Amino acid sequence: MHSKRNTLINISLIFITCIVVLVCIVVRPKSNNNITPGESESETTSTSETSVSEEPSTESESDVALRLWYEASFSHLNINLSTSAPQTEPVFNTNAEIYNYAVGQINDRKYYNAIKHLQKIPNYKDSTQLQSKLYIIINQGVLITDYDSGYFVANNSMNTKTVNNKNNFIVRKDSFISNEKLCQQLSEGYIDSNGNFYVTTKMNEFCYNSGYKQLIDYNKTVKFEVVNIPPLANTNASRFNSYILTKEGNIVKLYDNLSTPEIDILIQPIDISILSSTEKIVYITNIYAYSNLGNIYVHTPGWKLNTAPVPNTLAFYNKHGIEFYLTNDGTITYDNYANETDFPAVKQWSDIIFFDAGSSPLNEYPDYCIGLTSSGAIYMALPHDSITKRILDSNCIYIAARAYGDKVYALTDSDDLHIYYIPNF
Repeated sequence: MHSKRNTLINISLIFITCIVVLVCIVVRPKSNNNITPGESESETTSTSETSVSEEPSTESESDVALRLWYEASFSHLNINLSTSAPQTEPVFNTNAEIYNYAVGQINDRKYYNAIKHLQKIPNYKDSTQLQSKLYIIINQGVLITDYDSGYFVANNSMNTKTVNNKNNFIVRKDSFISNEKLCQQLSEGYIDSNGNFYVTTKMNEFCYNSGYKQLIDYNKTVKFEVVNIPPLANTNASRFNSYILTKEGNIVKLYDNLSTPEIDILIQPIDISILSSTEKIVYITNIYAYSNLGNIYVHTPGWKLNTAPVPNTLAFYNKHGIEFYLTNDGTITYDNYANETDFPAVKQWSDIIFFDAGSSPLNEYPDYCIGLTSSGAIYMALPHDSITKRILDSNCIYIAARAYGDKVYALTDSDDLHIYYIPNF
């Protein structure tokens, strides 16, 4: 009796067990068996699909390290440059109003706008002379590098003030434009208002005899307005080559005759017959000539002026193998025909009154460009970086800047000299 009952119970247990097993098989999920506790199936599936679709990073370990170094070294300097609203052009009724407005723009250091308005009244008062001085500041900057002695000199007045004797820095107060006794300040010396050229820098005998002596001798009969002496002319490794803008508005080239082993300085006038009767050259570089009417000319080659294919431009800077242009509205642009290192951030800049750049021959630090604004800010652009950096003290107003190797020198409106050191890799 008990044996039969036990048999029925065993059959029932087996039957119940089979049902439980079948239910478990039906209910059991058919997908991923490795679900993390607390994570839903949909989340896991999505994560799995994402990981499959991601492409492996193409950055090498060195690329990653360099990118992280850039971010750590420069990201705290990032600024957002908003597009400024276009300014309404003032309405003038007389030449005097235009002149007074231009002088006001000079006082606000908006040199590009001052030149643009002085070109409308080229023969009014001292508008031509003011243009010449403004071109000098825009093209040469206020700080001049003395390549022989390593001194940095502000291109402003005859009175020097030593800021830091320990580092041999000399700066000059911001009075170049208003100084009626000075036409041009050079690292080698200066030209006074009478057109006399003075060499004040101590230089070796070879440098002096290879060209500067001839400049002084030529100046005894021909008075200068502007002299363009390339920096390499002040070294033993080069032959002399300079351009002179005379008081009468003529352009003359003094250069060493390379066909002779001894120093033989030749004098070559440049044909300026292309100019109109009311036009006068107010500034020259070793390639370009700027007129008081706003026209730009190329004076090489051919020993005569030719129209330059770059209108509305106040300065040209050949940096990093690229020709940068400062336009007459204070913006920077460039043409990178040679596919050199790109600096996209500079195309966002405005209100620029001076531009410079530095690079490392041994790749110890990144190439860079700097721009000085009329309001006293100093911008920096880095290779392939579209975000502008603002360097040095944002609470200071800088009136001059110069890039020199891995250092940016900047002069404040209170005559303090500040230095920004480019981080080394």
